[in-house]
Amino acid sequence: MIKRLEQGFIKVNHFALGLMMFGMFVLVFTNIITRYFFSYSINWAEELARYLMVWTAFLGAGLGMREGRHVAIEVLHDYLPKQVRPFLRAFVGLIIITFMAILAYIGYKYASVTMVQQSPVLRWPIGLVYMVIPIGAIIFILQFITVFRDYMEQPAIDTVSDTDMDDEEEGGKKE
Repeated sequence: MIKRLEQGFIKVNHFALGLMMFGMFVLVFTNIITRYFFSYSINWAEELARYLMVWTAFLGAGLGMREGRHVAIEVLHDYLPKQVRPFLRAFVGLIIITFMAILAYIGYKYASVTMVQQSPVLRWPIGLVYMVIPIGAIIFILQFITVFRDYMEQPAIDTVSDTDMDDEEEGGKKE
């Protein structure tokens, strides 16, 4: 049951991201065509495309983490003894969750304060645009929690010695 719920959540996230990216494409492409061929610019298209890009970034961050698409510096992890690695990964995971929880809290406060301001062209409350910060952070936390076991069991990369690198540069192993 939980696995099906998780898969459904991932599909909804993928669909929402795809829809927003397609919307950005249509807005920008249409605005380019109308500007250069008809000397008419859709004044709200640029603002809406910018907001869609921000929402795509924040809503896609959790999915990117889930699929291992974020940059990670694992040099320390790879050189630690195998017995210590799980503790380091648990510590890093705790830092990630704490950071995202703080981001969600501060993002919510910021979005609440800016609800009275309006966007320049669309006249939408700016707080609605900023509400993606806590929503994205919460989605990131949920995505991270669902893959935490895999994150903890991730093996270290194989290290390559200097002599192996020299051999590869010369076209293979020396006999």
